[in-house]
Parts: sequence; structure tokens; C-alpha cells
Amino acid sequence: MCFASLQRQPVMFKHFLLYILVIFITLVNLHAPLAASSKSENCQTQLVSHDDWNVLLNRYVKDGFVDYRSWHAISEDRVILTNYLSGLAGYCKPAFELLPAASRLAFTLNLYNAAVIDLVLKNYPLNSINDIDDKVFNKPIMKLEWLDSKSVSLNALENEIIRPTFKDPRIHFALVCAAVSCPRLLNQAYSPAKVDKQLEAQTNNFFRDRLQVDYSQKGNVLKVSKIFEWYRQDFEIAAGSLNNYLKRELQKVQKSPSRKEAEIQFFEYSWKLNQSRK
Repeated sequence: MCFASLQRQPVMFKHFLLYILVIFITLVNLHAPLAASSKSENCQTQLVSHDDWNVLLNRYVKDGFVDYRSWHAISEDRVILTNYLSGLAGYCKPAFELLPAASRLAFTLNLYNAAVIDLVLKNYPLNSINDIDDKVFNKPIMKLEWLDSKSVSLNALENEIIRPTFKDPRIHFALVCAAVSCPRLLNQAYSPAKVDKQLEAQTNNFFRDRLQVDYSQKGNVLKVSKIFEWYRQDFEIAAGSLNNYLKRELQKVQKSPSRKEAEIQFFEYSWKLNQSRK
């Protein structure tokens, strides 16, 4: 073998490696759009319908309490709920981000409440949602396609998504955690067209409920739900102070406290299941 031939061999080998690298990069680039397309095809892009959820709420919720016993006995209705939740969780991120704010608010409120009921039904019978697990609200229960397939818990859904996104204290009277001391569950789905009025009505109903808000002129004491203690900052941001917020909302339902700032006390929170008496 001549010297010139020996010199050419390393050069030819480098060219060969470069050729292989180009082919590899081309194949990867060709495959990437296919993978992205495949992922996109697996998520839901159609306009979200809350009709099935609305039917179920009308059927099983009365006076704010849930007839879990009857709901659990009808397997078809449990499947409808599961499928509804799957549709919400599997909604495509680009489609979700294009939704108007009212649509996203109704979407996430319905998602939370439906997820809570689904969790109860999957573990029914029980006396309290906490019987499932003492950390039931912190355990991941679903993957959200519109949140980059992130697994979320109920607490994450409320405190990392809904509260910081919408910054509306009225959501605390709409999210229902399956407990007696929770707000009463609305027996209709939240809808984009009505969500603002629905939240206002839920807030007014909460303040009318003496088990949640009770003012005593004797001693000028205002006894309220623990929700106001746990999420105090949300109400202070909305009205400057918790007392201001409570006074403002009480006046809307004609429960006028003293002009003097009332002493605020908090009810004990009952985690007993919000099972209807039927």
C-alpha cells in the first residue's frame, strides 16, 4: 500500500462518520413531527360540553347534598362521570389556552367538583372523604393534558391552578370537598355564560347559611366557617381586611352587623360526608 493511500484512509473514514451522522439527524427530525402529531391526536380538541355533568348533578344533588348511595348503585352513571372527567383531563393544551377566561373558570370548577365525587364513589361506602386516606387531598389523582400531562392532586388543582389563576374569593363557595362543612354543592354545572352569576349566587347562599356565617349582636360576635381562616389572605386582598369582606357580603343578604368591627370566631369544621338524607 502506498503512502498516499494511507493518508486518504483517515479522511475517508471521517467522511463516512459524517455521512452516518447526517442520516441519523435526518431520521430523528422526520420522526419528531410524527411523535408530536401522535401526542396531539391523543388529546381532546372538541369544544368541552358539561351537559353530562349537568344531568348527573340534577339527578343526584338536592339542597346541596349528594345522594352517593343511589349514584354508586347505578354503574352507568358512574361510567358517565368517569368519561366526563377523562374528557376534561385529556383536553389539549393549545385548545385549553384559547378558551376565554370564563370558559376556563367553569371548566376547572367543574373538574374539581367532579373529581371529588368520582373519588368518593370509587371508595364508597365511607363516612368521610378522609377515610380514603389521611392525605387524600395531596395525592395525585389525574394527569392533565393541558398542563403538560402533569399529575395533580385536589389541593394542587385548587391552590396551584384555580386560585392563583382567577384570584376570585368566590371560588371558595363553589369548590366542594365532600364534607358537611363545605359549601352546598350547586345542582347544575358551571357554564361559561353563567359562571359569574352562579358564583355570586353561591356566595350569597353561603352567607345566608347560619351554619357557615352567624352574627350575634350580643357581644358583636361574627362566627364564620374555617374557610375564612384557611384562605384569609384571599378575602383580605379582595376587601382590605377579613372583617371588611364579611361585612360587605353580609350586607348583600341583609344581615347587617354592627358598624363596630366584630370579633371573628371560627366554627369547627365537620368532615362528615355530605351525603343526602334520602
